[in-house]
Amino acid sequence: MTIPAGPYDTVHVFAADLDDGAFWDFLQPEPETGRWELPAALGVPALEAGHVDGTDVSDLDGIGLSAFLIEGQGVDPAALAPDRARVDALTGHVIILRPGALPEGTETLDPRPPLRHVGSYALPEAPVTIEPLTAVTAEGDMGPPPPSEFPAEAPRFPRSYGWILVILVLIVLLVGVFL
Repeated sequence: MTIPAGPYDTVHVFAADLDDGAFWDFLQPEPETGRWELPAALGVPALEAGHVDGTDVSDLDGIGLSAFLIEGQGVDPAALAPDRARVDALTGHVIILRPGALPEGTETLDPRPPLRHVGSYALPEAPVTIEPLTAVTAEGDMGPPPPSEFPAEAPRFPRSYGWILVILVLIVLLVGVFL
C-alpha cells in the first residue's frame, strides 16, 4: 500500500507487529554496523533517526495514543479527529515519524510488514500575529552604537620580525657549536 509522504509538516504513525525485543532493535540502527531495517520496511532509502519515535501503547495508559500525538507530537486535533477512536484502540507498538525523518524529496512511503500504516496527520499552522512592538528601543532612532567593551588590540610586530629572531637564534646556536 503506497501512501503519500505529504508535506514536511506531516507526522506518520505505523503499528509495528513485533515482540518487545525485536521492536526496539527494529526502531534504531545497529550501533556497530549502522544497519537499519526500518527504512527498507517503509520503502525509503534512509531515515533521520533523531526524528523517529517508538512506544509501546500500553506505556501511554492514562493519556492514550491520540492525546500523546496531539500533546507530545503537536498533531492538529482536527486532523486526528476522524481516526481518534481507532488510534486509541491500538495495542502493541507504534512508530512515529516526525517531520524531518524522511529524506528530502521523498514523495511516497511503501510500508511492508511488520508495519501497518495507521495514519498521517498534519501539524497545525503556527498562528501569525502582527502586533506593534511596545519596547522603548523599538521607537525611533536608537542613536549610535555603544563604544566597544573590548580594549583596542595591542600593536603587532610584522611577521618578518619573528623570522629575524628565529634566524638570529640559529646563528647563535651554530656559532656556539663551531667554537
